[in-house]
Amino acid sequence: MCGRVRITRPWSEVHEAMSLIPSAPAQNLRENWNLCLTQEIVAVTSSAESGRIGSLMSWGLIPAWSKEGKMSYPTFNARSDGYQTKPTFRSAWKAGRRCLVVIDGYYEWRPADKQPFALAYADRRPMAIAGLWETWRAKESEESVISCTMLTTDASAHMAPLHDRAPVFLREHDWPVWLGEQAGDPAALVQSYPGDDIEWWPVGKEVGNRRSQGPQLAVPISAGAGLC
Repeated sequence: MCGRVRITRPWSEVHEAMSLIPSAPAQNLRENWNLCLTQEIVAVTSSAESGRIGSLMSWGLIPAWSKEGKMSYPTFNARSDGYQTKPTFRSAWKAGRRCLVVIDGYYEWRPADKQPFALAYADRRPMAIAGLWETWRAKESEESVISCTMLTTDASAHMAPLHDRAPVFLREHDWPVWLGEQAGDPAALVQSYPGDDIEWWPVGKEVGNRRSQGPQLAVPISAGAGLC
């Protein structure tokens, strides 16, 4: 679920949309229409020391206890029914290493016929997804990897016709609680998003090739293909 995303806007727009502090360092963000597991994805974090900043993290959380800095199973998604207890994610959760994973949209394959669809907000604002992050460090070298995962939950009635799972989308007024900037219960934010402001449309199967790039990947497969 949600294993391919796209981020196509420049860093300056990410900076403004996510209300990063003025001094937040710019990142070398490259347009990516087919971002896959282990590639760099945008993640926003916040702390009392640094304020709200954005970083590029490896997509697919690598826990600190990993011996080789990689996992034998996919960790780009963390299910809402296990992120607090599963060994891979629980340390990040307990330590408060929460982030917002920022994308322009993503792709989903309808289980019934494997038809790929592109999804995005109707107004095309960035999607901010509840995430967790972690730092892995090699024991015998200075190598380190900062990685993240996005939380998923049951799809809403609006989203369920496409897939039974969906990312945990967060509205802007919920960002401060998730990032620890304001008091509140972040776990209460992990819930299904109604999705009535999300559109999806069929796209070509070229997106299934992780080497494929370009805006044509998100174009409807026919001029008459309507938005759902």
